[in-house]
Amino acid sequence: MNGLAKVAVAGLGLGATSVGYRTVTTLADNKKGSLTNRADCAAEKIKNDANATLKLAVPAGVVAGVAAAKPGLLTKMGQAGVKYLRKGATALGKLFKNPTNAVTKAIANALNAIKRAPKKYGKIGLTIAAAAYVLSAITKHARNDGKIDQKYNDTGAIENATKNLVLNA
Repeated sequence: MNGLAKVAVAGLGLGATSVGYRTVTTLADNKKGSLTNRADCAAEKIKNDANATLKLAVPAGVVAGVAAAKPGLLTKMGQAGVKYLRKGATALGKLFKNPTNAVTKAIANALNAIKRAPKKYGKIGLTIAAAAYVLSAITKHARNDGKIDQKYNDTGAIENATKNLVLNA
């Protein structure tokens, strides 16, 4: 088993352990009311976890697979990206020929640096874009997880408040 496969298996094991732990703690949480409500909450959390895992693991797996199978192809794709980054930097650089304030001067300097060394800054830009994508996916997952918890905690509070209520018939 190569190193990439070992990392993938370890990631799957860690993910399964995390989902199992979150499911058990959700089912044991008395704030969520009835067992049916807790099971519904656990199911929603599993769906949210699966969605986040797919958004993060599939692109990473595709890039890793391409890098392992055809490393030259990944390099060519990177060079094509750098080429378009250079064209974009040149076009934007024309807008900032004579920068007057500090912000436009800083932008102009950054664009000129990209224009002078596109390979170096192209890799940095791609790394920043990948990090922003990962951060966005993690943030969305956490926000959805909070919404799920709040929804089922509210339902559980209503169930707990009304379970001893006797209605006159």
